[in-house]
Amino acid sequence: LYDLNSLSLLPKTDPVGLLVLGRPVNVVNHAWVDGKAIVADGQVKTVDVAALKRQFFELSEWQSNRQSPTRAAAEGHYRNIMGLL
Repeated sequence: LYDLNSLSLLPKTDPVGLLVLGRPVNVVNHAWVDGKAIVADGQVKTVDVAALKRQFFELSEWQSNRQSPTRAAAEGHYRNIMGLL
């Protein structure tokens, strides 16, 4: 069940398109698999989400100096188009 009043599904234009293409957040109120409640009242019941977030945070690291191999070419192209050369 989706909460069609969720902010990520507004304005009310095309709810099906928003659900499929719009990456809505926090819109699932209830979900069942084989009769078992997986989500109830918007909360995941089968996974400790807080523990999962902590684990992801502990196992990840910020990479502020990461360089894309195509960054220089893309930046040059952007600067040329914008007349910034």
